Amino acid sequence: MIGLTLLHFYRVDHRGRFKIRYQQQVLFENTARNMGDAPEFIKIRHIGNCLKADPAYGKGVADAMGISLDKVK
Repeated sequence: MIGLTLLHFYRVDHRGRFKIRYQQQVLFENTARNMGDAPEFIKIRHIGNCLKADPAYGKGVADAMGISLDKVK
């Protein structure tokens, strides 16, 4: 029964990794905060690289930075 309970808190991505949704949001916000006062073109480039690695991660980072994906593509 513990395994079924854990499924309510964890999300499995296509590579079989487990991540707690809260941890995902913290990762997005940390990335956005660490970009700090970097110029917007640097942030856009970073989001583009994140999107190539994992589209969901790139979208989360873009949302945390307040940058539209339309600017990235």
